[in-house]
Amino acid sequence: MTGSQSNQENLVIRNPEVILDSVDACIYTKDAKRRYTFANKSVCELFQASLQDILGKTDRDFLDVEKSSRIESSDELVLMHGQRVEGRDEEVVASTGAARSYWTVKVPLYAADGSIEGLCGVSTDITEREALRKCFNQEHELLTLVFDNVDAHIYMKDHAGRYLYANPPVTALFQRPLSRILGLSDLEIFGEELAAQMMLVDARVLVDKERVKVNETIEIVKGDKRHFVSTKVPVEREGLPTSLIGFSTEITELVLIHEAVVFRSRILEMMASGKPIEAILLAVVTGIEKLHPDTVCSILLLEDGGKQLGQGIAPSLPDFYNAAINGIKVQLGNGSCGTAAFTGERVIVSDILTHPYWESYQALAARAGVAACWSQPIYSSTHKVLGTFAIYHRRIHTPDETDITLIEEAAQLVSIALEKSMMDIQVRNFAFYDSLTQLANRRLLSDRLAMAMATGQRSGQHGAVMVLDLDNFKPLNDEHGHEAGDLLLIEVSKRLKASVREIDTVARIGGDEFVVVVNNLGLDADTARQQAMSIAQTLRLSVAEPYVLALQHEHRADTLVEHRCSASIGVTLFQDGKVGQEEILKRADLAMYRAKDAGRNTISLSDNP
Repeated sequence: MTGSQSNQENLVIRNPEVILDSVDACIYTKDAKRRYTFANKSVCELFQASLQDILGKTDRDFLDVEKSSRIESSDELVLMHGQRVEGRDEEVVASTGAARSYWTVKVPLYAADGSIEGLCGVSTDITEREALRKCFNQEHELLTLVFDNVDAHIYMKDHAGRYLYANPPVTALFQRPLSRILGLSDLEIFGEELAAQMMLVDARVLVDKERVKVNETIEIVKGDKRHFVSTKVPVEREGLPTSLIGFSTEITELVLIHEAVVFRSRILEMMASGKPIEAILLAVVTGIEKLHPDTVCSILLLEDGGKQLGQGIAPSLPDFYNAAINGIKVQLGNGSCGTAAFTGERVIVSDILTHPYWESYQALAARAGVAACWSQPIYSSTHKVLGTFAIYHRRIHTPDETDITLIEEAAQLVSIALEKSMMDIQVRNFAFYDSLTQLANRRLLSDRLAMAMATGQRSGQHGAVMVLDLDNFKPLNDEHGHEAGDLLLIEVSKRLKASVREIDTVARIGGDEFVVVVNNLGLDADTARQQAMSIAQTLRLSVAEPYVLALQHEHRADTLVEHRCSASIGVTLFQDGKVGQEEILKRADLAMYRAKDAGRNTISLSDNP
């Protein structure tokens, strides 16, 4: 042992009682007859007794028979058999009657001849979910024994911030042996940015003599951030702080769980607020990549009747890569995603360069810098495959249980978003569109007509409403049934839509009755009237073209039915908004009946301006 190491260890040994009294744990020693030979401040507070009153006493002097017997049983394992007792959850009740729960570690103490002369116990109060582990001893050997057998990260620094001690969890975190930690500062271990944060906290402990509890984030390896709750206390000599001791409990898993909950809540809020599905899927991909910086994510949705994958959402993959896999065929062995969509099962490819599924895409993957790809099918609530969610890694990587949970939950979240979007579309269609023809229904017609009237009032341009009623519809229904009638209505709807502009509205408001709304027909009334009549004529001629309807049968060939149908059309103009919707529709309807009376297959213009 070098002189430097000896001096550092002496600093730890010099004031063990001060250190032990600063620990949020009950630390004690007992002799072979279970009598207390040492108890720190926490034990005294628990028993509400002074150290003098505790020394030489047993648990029976403070606890009832049942609880003291339980403690004695665990003491027996240590004292008689030399066992290390850990993980036994004991309830200890103080003289006040207040109940507390503890997690206890007990180890034997050996005499020079190798016999067991007592035990050392460390009990952590877990009633309020404190997770600090224990350190203990009046001498270096016992102190090291306790520190080395707890999961907490425990360390000691001198007044200059140099490490005097670090227990095994700290050396494992720093990824270096103790010999390469002692005597070094945070600056020499972590670099300037992280060291500066730690030095500010250390200054509060060493200069201001504060007991400090802080949250710390440490990134030893790039992309691997570890989160801790750290408590740092000053160790004083002659009233001056000469060093500090720190206790850090890792909370990385809790932080990740919290971040995951926040992320999931954000996605669900986007769904609830009606955000576009494209924005939601992008938020899922980028959110997971932020939570797991070592991943690159991709969503591909089925298209072309489930034959291929497209509509990719993968902002972190190169454009050339996304372009190459857009439209990838759904078939066995066609990459991770093509295979997953085909089989409906998760596909794990840990090494793209050696896997047969990627043979045709290995050069592409190498150019994109990805080495592993796991693909999870996205299922609907009826277990239908909607697409795939893929996680790429830039290095060869085999998933563990956490990775599998991640990809499953991500795919499930995407599934919820997609089904919510499809349901919204269905609800919107049901609310605003005719289920047979997919034309606007009365409700959407009212909205569109209101918009057209408002536009005309602002611009001064005329618009027109046309009511169409089919002239020869009932005979088709009577002779061939409602299936033939439905086919005719669908075909008429297509012809009407094709005969007007995208900005115009075609609606079905009843059995064989349709309404067409057109606007921007000009400022001049005569010009607008001529344009409206011209459009109506186009509609009339389109409807009058012959129809060939294919009636389907379950066990025999389709029946082709030829039918001729015409339309009676009523037309009225609107402009300044002084006439309401109801009146406008009434005028067009009356004009339509005049066209019927005039012999059908004709157009009638409303007498009103």
